[in-house]
Amino acid sequence: SSGINAEYGEDEKEQLSESDIVIDVKYIKSLEAKDWKEQDHYRVLGIPNLRVKASTKDVKKAYKYMVLKCHPDKSQGNTKVDEEAFTCIQKAYEQLCVIDGKRAYDSIDPNFDNEVPNVTEHNKQNFYKVFGPVIERNAQWSINKNVP
Repeated sequence: SSGINAEYGEDEKEQLSESDIVIDVKYIKSLEAKDWKEQDHYRVLGIPNLRVKASTKDVKKAYKYMVLKCHPDKSQGNTKVDEEAFTCIQKAYEQLCVIDGKRAYDSIDPNFDNEVPNVTEHNKQNFYKVFGPVIERNAQWSINKNVP
């Protein structure tokens, strides 16, 4: 079901290990909570390489990891900066942990490859090879998953 609190299906596979999470300290420390809507939520959670492919389980795992590593109570430095960064981590999680929020964010993701190859005779003869990646990238917008 789709709704404000609806999550992806529980059969969704987790593809993330803690070693895959990249903490971009300089980026996170540069964030201000008031500008959370402009931040790269995937980068904030340390999963910029997964982006749209990140499952709810991946988002939750990355969030928990970032909370443990970046909590202001563990701060040795500027607690105001750390509190701002922590708020941004929470906002990123809130946006990406629900299906409607993730779809809305992914729909305006500037890193999404929206290129479609030109139709040529060569591309017609190699349709699945040429257009398969385009179909796969855009499958995220399909309500019915795993459509051949």
